[in-house]
Amino acid sequence: MSDYSDSTIIEAYEIERTVEVLLASKHTFRLEIMRTEKGANVEPYHVMAYERQTLYRAPDGTITSDSMIPKTVPFHVWVRDLGLPTYTYNRDTPEAALSNALSLLVEQRNNPNTPW
Repeated sequence: MSDYSDSTIIEAYEIERTVEVLLASKHTFRLEIMRTEKGANVEPYHVMAYERQTLYRAPDGTITSDSMIPKTVPFHVWVRDLGLPTYTYNRDTPEAALSNALSLLVEQRNNPNTPW
């Protein structure tokens, strides 16, 4: 464990585990189970959620979300899902935090017809 006693460090988190989930809606998410090392006075585990997005690099080097531009090269990026409040639910174990995050993910992100 690192020493976070320096007063300039306000918060510190360590990633305990990373889980990738493909939902029936065909959306892929990365869940990072985080342990609070310094900062918030809450139970030590919460989850950060990221969704995999596809972007395209055009021949001129620009990046776009438009797949219809000729000769683009696709690539994936992970975008933090700020609308999925997994990080606001702190739990006392990594398993409890992950279980809560999976429930929220299925409840709020499994419908391919619902924008978020």
